[in-house]
Amino acid sequence: MDTASDGIYSPLNYPLADFDVRVVGQHLTGDDPYSEYGVLFRYQDSKNYYMFKFRADGAYHVERTVNGVTTDLSAPHTAPVASPGPNHYNDLRVVGSGSKFQFYLNGQLLTLCPKGSDKFSTWNGDQCISNGGQTSQSLIDTTFSDGKIGLGLYENDQAVKVAFSNFVVYSPQP
Repeated sequence: MDTASDGIYSPLNYPLADFDVRVVGQHLTGDDPYSEYGVLFRYQDSKNYYMFKFRADGAYHVERTVNGVTTDLSAPHTAPVASPGPNHYNDLRVVGSGSKFQFYLNGQLLTLCPKGSDKFSTWNGDQCISNGGQTSQSLIDTTFSDGKIGLGLYENDQAVKVAFSNFVVYSPQP
């Protein structure tokens, strides 16, 4: 298990290029709606990785960290299928094949608002206002071609506990 200034994470020992990872997360304690848990993928080290995050308030987003600098590749957005708050379960899934990634929450393929050539990814309610207003059900990024998979937790202002179960990794299906 490794720690960073804003979180804790645990990667597997084996790097993978293509994957279909699934895990059930349960927010156990903590009232901070901005605490997050999720799946790290293509993890190189504590300063270089991607992460699919789910917040306690029901929002999801995707980040890329390069040389310790984190960028939202798709800004936080609330999913209608989310089960936010303590003692609720959420099934997280990330599928990576080459440079294409897809993200699922509770069995539903999620819509992303990629940053495109814009500096930031931004939602305004249900409207994507970056990337020319174009949403996508996949994310294309070539920064890391392979890496480890792991689970992570980020605390905002309060201590939080999360339980993970049913962690499985498959080869992605075409």
